[in-house]
Amino acid sequence: MGKYTDMAWRLRQQPLPENRVDGHDVVEVLLETDRMIIFRDSDGRLWRRVHAWGMTWPVTIKVW
Repeated sequence: MGKYTDMAWRLRQQPLPENRVDGHDVVEVLLETDRMIIFRDSDGRLWRRVHAWGMTWPVTIKVW
C-alpha cells in the first residue's frame, strides 16, 4: 500500500482516545495528529476537532 493508506490503517487499529468528543459518540478515528482529530460519529457524520481551539466542526466532502 501507499504511505498514506498505511498510516490510515495503523491509526484505525489504535484504540479510541475516548468514546465521546464534544457530545458526539466516536465510532471510528479516521485521522489523528498532535493538532487535530477527524472522526466518525454514530450517525455516520465526519467531524474535525482542533485541539488548540477546543472546537469541533462538521467535515464537508465535495466531489468534483
